[in-house]
Amino acid sequence: MKKLLSLLIVLTLIVSVFAITAINTPASGASQYAQPSTSVEGGNMLHCMCWSYNTIKANLDDIKAAGYTAVQTSCIQPPKDYNTYDSTKGNVWWHFYQPVDFRVADGNNWLGTKAELKSLCDTAHEKGIKIISDVVANHLANPGSHGAYNGRSAEINADILKDESCWHNTGVSLSGSDRYDMVMHDNSNLPDLNTGNSKIQTMVYNMLCEAVDCGVDGFRFDAAQNIETPRDNASYRSQFWANTIEKAKTYASSKGKTLFSYGEVYYDAWGGDNVLDDYIWYIGHVTEPNIGMEALGGAVDQNASKVASVSYKNNREAKNNVLWVESHDSYYSGTGYGGYATSNVSNSKVVSAWAIIGSRAKATALYFARPGSEYVTAATNDTTWKSKAVSEAGMKSIAMSRAPFHSSSIVARA
Repeated sequence: MKKLLSLLIVLTLIVSVFAITAINTPASGASQYAQPSTSVEGGNMLHCMCWSYNTIKANLDDIKAAGYTAVQTSCIQPPKDYNTYDSTKGNVWWHFYQPVDFRVADGNNWLGTKAELKSLCDTAHEKGIKIISDVVANHLANPGSHGAYNGRSAEINADILKDESCWHNTGVSLSGSDRYDMVMHDNSNLPDLNTGNSKIQTMVYNMLCEAVDCGVDGFRFDAAQNIETPRDNASYRSQFWANTIEKAKTYASSKGKTLFSYGEVYYDAWGGDNVLDDYIWYIGHVTEPNIGMEALGGAVDQNASKVASVSYKNNREAKNNVLWVESHDSYYSGTGYGGYATSNVSNSKVVSAWAIIGSRAKATALYFARPGSEYVTAATNDTTWKSKAVSEAGMKSIAMSRAPFHSSSIVARA
């Protein structure tokens, strides 16, 4: 009976027959479904893009009621243009991905102060919710507009800015067609850090420990695929991951905390199986965008067969993956999704795809709270993230042991 029920739920969602009222209805009755565990791995995270710490804190009850086990914040480092950019103009999200230092911002960040971050973590922990923070370690800010490369921002910590040993050859922007280009040069029109430098590694490690002391439970590493691993080519390999997140996990353990961390790694990162294995070994988890994109494509085309044949890249274990239907990158710029932004896809299609992603066994899933406005710090006025349709898709699957989808057919585990 559970198999039949699970199959009907997913097929119903994939052809987008959820009523619009269901999508917009708050999950007030969510408690009737099995509640998830408080662990991050295998649960569902809510990406609260640009929400301030206080805004997230004010929404924790709804976040819990909707079945999320963790919240992902925007980057905790001080962003460029904080003192000069009029955030009421909106479109501030990309500033977070051009930080100017390696420290937890304290008041010079639209998200809030360190005290507010700690208060958020404390309150979230009381409710059984974990806080995952985004960090950027591959690059720092340029002085231009989004996507325009023209050097390094003068706002960058002078100790880093003026030390040439901290940088790769940022005057070259290559295609990223091989692993050397990806690791050693700027591929995103941003000044590329020499992450093999012990000075940079120490700064990143200290920042992670600072965040742990604030109560943060884990990290997402932006552009992780652009940072070398210990088994890369001998000319540019380094112990960056061993000296940052691995050491931070040891530090957290000494405080009685187990960190959850994952890296933004697309496909094979132009480096093959060994590179993927190293990212998993040191960071713990990596992104798996292919499954989510196929699920969304299946929802858009009303074609469940697109989803049925999808498996994890290089047969990685489900528990090593973080899945999403859309990310901030795909939402704004279409990265990895047919060359167009997923903001053009309706909420009902996203919810349909989420039914598959949120119910995948053992993998962790990330739901992107779509911005209903571009204004920073406020919660989105698009409340689909806490709708009955979204919460039921996640919670019913938990009640049925988070049913997996096999490569040969859509089959629910009893």
